[in-house]
Amino acid sequence: MSKDEKCIPVKEIGGNVMRKVPVHYLRPGMKIGSSVFSSEGILLLRSGTFLTKNTVNRLKLMDIPAVFIDDGFIKDVEVVDVISDETRNDAIKKVRNIFGQVEIAKKAQRLCLVIDESKITDVVEKILENLLLRNDVLVSLSDIRTFDDYTYGHSVNVCTLALLTGNALKLSHNSLVQLGTGAILHDLGKILTPKDILNKPGALSEEEFNTIKRHCEDGYMLLREKGKVGSLAASVVREHHERIDGSGYPRGLKGDKIHILSKIVGLVDVYDALTADRVYRKGYMPHEAYEMLAAAVDISFDFQVVKAFLDNIAMYPIGSFVELDTGQVGAVVKAIKGLTHRPVIRVFFEDKSIPVVKPYEVDLSTKLNVMINRVLDFLEVDKLSLKLKQYHEG
Repeated sequence: MSKDEKCIPVKEIGGNVMRKVPVHYLRPGMKIGSSVFSSEGILLLRSGTFLTKNTVNRLKLMDIPAVFIDDGFIKDVEVVDVISDETRNDAIKKVRNIFGQVEIAKKAQRLCLVIDESKITDVVEKILENLLLRNDVLVSLSDIRTFDDYTYGHSVNVCTLALLTGNALKLSHNSLVQLGTGAILHDLGKILTPKDILNKPGALSEEEFNTIKRHCEDGYMLLREKGKVGSLAASVVREHHERIDGSGYPRGLKGDKIHILSKIVGLVDVYDALTADRVYRKGYMPHEAYEMLAAAVDISFDFQVVKAFLDNIAMYPIGSFVELDTGQVGAVVKAIKGLTHRPVIRVFFEDKSIPVVKPYEVDLSTKLNVMINRVLDFLEVDKLSLKLKQYHEG
């Protein structure tokens, strides 16, 4: 450590730090950092469980793409999600039920089902309550979705992220409820989209893409003609693919012609889609998605909306291992609202591979001449974790 390096004392306060690890990288002996649930909300593995060969195989068979692993050697940092497991699982169940009823009505060729806003409002209010109770918490964890459960988990995630952004923009309570309702139903129209097109892993033809684009109007039609949902929420469903430069769809709206609630949902929809693991591709890392959205300011997305969102998203989630431009390597242990690109790093290695005698912290929000060079991948972190363990064991 250099003489002018800021060293922050490390207190032992209990807890853990986690990193998201793809299932195919898992091995027996790893410790689950965050409870794993099935698509029906059934607990599969409790936080703190040590993996066995059988449990790893079970996760693979269930098409669960990744889990959070507790590395164990950082014992004073705890990662808290913005909503509880109970709230998230309950919301997913209710969304599944709503979408399922519409699906059944579609198959019976009787789309006479009334979509009642009151059932959705309860879900939105509960998510909002969670967010307000954890108002100081940044989004540092993503939910783990099975590949066949993408739509429901995505709907709840988009609702959560939209409410987080709307709250940061100081929207009224009524506006937040309408925002959350539109967000949770934003992909409702995809029920009418042929599944072979919706789930196609390769590039879409122009005709197929035009078919998918109809989901905005289809969802709007279902809500306005078959539902008891407010006009604002319905407009969100219709407009969430509009872009401020007029390049979006279905109507090519520009700028202030797009409602602020629709702008919010359009942005968070893209972020969640980018960071989600899909059958045909691995999700982008949060810092990659963060940079993509920042680059789209005043082109696709409104500056104030992007700022409000990114201020509440950890660009480098807690537990991420990063290499600084000084050569130091360490884990992100704290992210600061509004400065999530400048987190606090606990340094474990000097010059990439030399373990430090006593870990220390570098606060990048004050150490402005130090930059994050890159985020380490799973295999690199495993190798460093093993090296660190061997070093401390002598």
